[in-house]
Amino acid sequence: MKWITADFIELFTRDARASVALWFDGNAEFSHLLPAVEKSLAEQGVCLLAYQPELHHGALWLKWALEAGPAQGKKAILWLPFDRGDLTSALWEIEPLDPLMEYHFSGLTWLIDGRQPTLFAFLRKHGVPLPSSRAAQDALWRGGGESLLAKYVRTNLDRDEAFWKSKVLTAAAIEESIVGDIMERLLRFLADPAHEWEMLQQQGIADEFCSQVAAQYGETASLPDDPEGWAAAFVRSLIAQEIYEATGSPADYPLSAELPKPKHRAAARKLLAHWQRDRDHLETYRRWEFKMDAKVDLRAWAEGKAGTPHALYSLAAERWKKYLQGLKQVAQSESELRSYLIEKRGIAEEEVKGFWASGTGDLLGWGLALELIHLVERVDKVLGVLNPSLTPSDLVEAYIKDWHQIDLAHWRLMAAALRADEMELLAAAADHFYTKYLDAVGQAFYTAFRDAAQWPPSGCLSVSELASELFSSSAARKAILVVDALRFDLAAALRASLVEGELSGYLANVPSETWVGMTSLLPTPDVHLEIKGGKPVLASPAAGGDLSYRAYRWKLLEAAGASHLGVDSKGNRKDEIHHLQELAEKPASLPQMLVLFDRGVDELGHGANYEVILHFEELIATLGRAIRKLKSWGYSEIHVVTDHGFVLLNANANIQPLELNKSQLVLSAARWGITDAGQKLPVASVPFPLDPNWQVALPPGLRSFAEPGRFFHGGATLQEVVIPHLKFVSMTVPRRMSVTVELPKTEIFTLAVKVELTPETPAPKDLFDTQVEGLKLRVFLGEPEAPRSNEKTIEIKPGSAEPISVTLFLNREPIIAAGTQIPLQVLDQDTHYNFAHGMSIRAGRDLS
Repeated sequence: MKWITADFIELFTRDARASVALWFDGNAEFSHLLPAVEKSLAEQGVCLLAYQPELHHGALWLKWALEAGPAQGKKAILWLPFDRGDLTSALWEIEPLDPLMEYHFSGLTWLIDGRQPTLFAFLRKHGVPLPSSRAAQDALWRGGGESLLAKYVRTNLDRDEAFWKSKVLTAAAIEESIVGDIMERLLRFLADPAHEWEMLQQQGIADEFCSQVAAQYGETASLPDDPEGWAAAFVRSLIAQEIYEATGSPADYPLSAELPKPKHRAAARKLLAHWQRDRDHLETYRRWEFKMDAKVDLRAWAEGKAGTPHALYSLAAERWKKYLQGLKQVAQSESELRSYLIEKRGIAEEEVKGFWASGTGDLLGWGLALELIHLVERVDKVLGVLNPSLTPSDLVEAYIKDWHQIDLAHWRLMAAALRADEMELLAAAADHFYTKYLDAVGQAFYTAFRDAAQWPPSGCLSVSELASELFSSSAARKAILVVDALRFDLAAALRASLVEGELSGYLANVPSETWVGMTSLLPTPDVHLEIKGGKPVLASPAAGGDLSYRAYRWKLLEAAGASHLGVDSKGNRKDEIHHLQELAEKPASLPQMLVLFDRGVDELGHGANYEVILHFEELIATLGRAIRKLKSWGYSEIHVVTDHGFVLLNANANIQPLELNKSQLVLSAARWGITDAGQKLPVASVPFPLDPNWQVALPPGLRSFAEPGRFFHGGATLQEVVIPHLKFVSMTVPRRMSVTVELPKTEIFTLAVKVELTPETPAPKDLFDTQVEGLKLRVFLGEPEAPRSNEKTIEIKPGSAEPISVTLFLNREPIIAAGTQIPLQVLDQDTHYNFAHGMSIRAGRDLS
């Protein structure tokens, strides 16, 4: 501490002849500061020697050190842990101190206001605000080297003068400073009471912790002897209070004896609310609550009570059970089902805010119920505006602008329902209203384009216009990602996840099948359709083969200047998006126009049918990573396109097949048929866009010429033929944020592990390099394929510099043996680079 150093330097200036100064510290208040003071004095050429018999540094050693040892020829200070009078008192009976007596007479003695220095007097001398009352002062210095004041000083040795003079050092203020955020510290204690109590004792702040807890939350007398038992009782009191207050403070409350005292209830209420929102600690609460739920059953008592307490899972689960029972009773009547959902909307909105719905997801059904209500309202709104006057372009525009959100909401709701238990009723209701929407909109679109007998319908953008833009000449480095069956709503979700890009819609050619759609995306395809062996052939003179196959399509792409990522060891083209993902580093050479494909939804959909919705989010994430990687590699123009969309129906959808004389068709599938141009058909028919010598027969709405399955395309609903074009344009390649990682403690004794992340902005390459890109990090302990802790997703925003503290909690099972090394993973979500490479923690004891 600089103030102590300055005091001793000033002391020596008073008598230049003196070479030794005595520092009496009878209560050893300064003992923990000696290493810092020794270092500071050494910088001034002064040697500090401490009387420490336990280190064999007694009186004789000090005498030697002054005359022939490290302090020879220097100014020296002797720190002596006793009072001035002890040099001539009974202390002689323990160890003769006569070797030091000469310095008592010839040396200097550090005094403050003529008295032996105390920590309190020293701080007051230097202007630190201190309490004036005797009782408040006693609370600060009681305990000598372990007093509140001593602990506070050694904790803040490196702070500047402004800090020391910023506030009055009361006992409460010091305890708060030493313990830190008491709410956070208490939650860490509740996560692992026994071992956290050990840590508090080792840090010497156990008493201060108890004092802070007692001041805000209630008695702590039993905590030192039974940390686990105290924690259990404390958690029960928090839960008891939440239920009591949520039900209107009833007189017959069975847990009244466990309620916190009135003066502590506001703090208890705030703590529980914070605990249930804190992502670092909510699993701890969940564990404690299940222990209490196993011992206390309040369901019978809560029957008929007002309010919605969220502290006990059993009570929240009982309310969800009753909601499902009501839903089941009305499930067979659409009108009653709609009325029930709307009537219970307020309940769902309240329940979805609760811990078990929004915190842990144990009752995520409430969120799905609310999403179902929103879906029903959107469907009703669309059905309310459908009318015969709407043109095909009106319907396409409405779908692009708004209606596709219904498809998006439906599959997200259904994906969540498939992953959860007992969601069959909600899923069935969602499918019912969604199918009604699909059929009504599909019929309206069919009616609007049927009589015009042209494709695309008037006023709608054609895929040929999209193809023309894709392969137009450009000085920019361009990448085109062609994703099979990327329905418009999936592209909208991709754009939303990237928070950039221009999204527009075009009409795919019919039939909306891959062989037609992929060919339609080519630069100026010139083909004629042949039927060979009951299969379509898109013969292309320019390609010398059937454009139904990618190998021949590549001939036209290469003629337009497009290329891929090279070939593999077998000579096969590396033209899939997964080939891009497999490259850890940027290739030395990249094409000016890169085209990559992805079998995406189509391949999964035909295999997994309805369960394909479980893969949509991963597809969107994969495409997002590909786009970010291409941007980082210098592609300033990136296009995401598709060949067609699709329709997804559940097994219970009752769509009757359409009877049609198949002999009229040369080629047919469930959703389309092909026949000679000009032949009269009882269904809508339009010229085959790639070869007008043929025409395409299309069934109305969802009806099909044969059973189509649950995942299908080929027809002409908006979901099948409205295809997205997602375009990203960037003139510069953004610099990517980075982070430095620190582990405050590498040897751990509790399940909680702190990780410190400091964002870093890379230096600009030149004055015009102003664009910076953020990143998302996955932070966890363990191997990438075998995590040993919970995982946190941390977003580093461009330009951020504020350090981020992350608390990870090791899994209790399996037991982590003492000495086990566990690596830290701080992974870039896009590139998988580990910013914590080589860093790990070590278990200082068995952890379970």
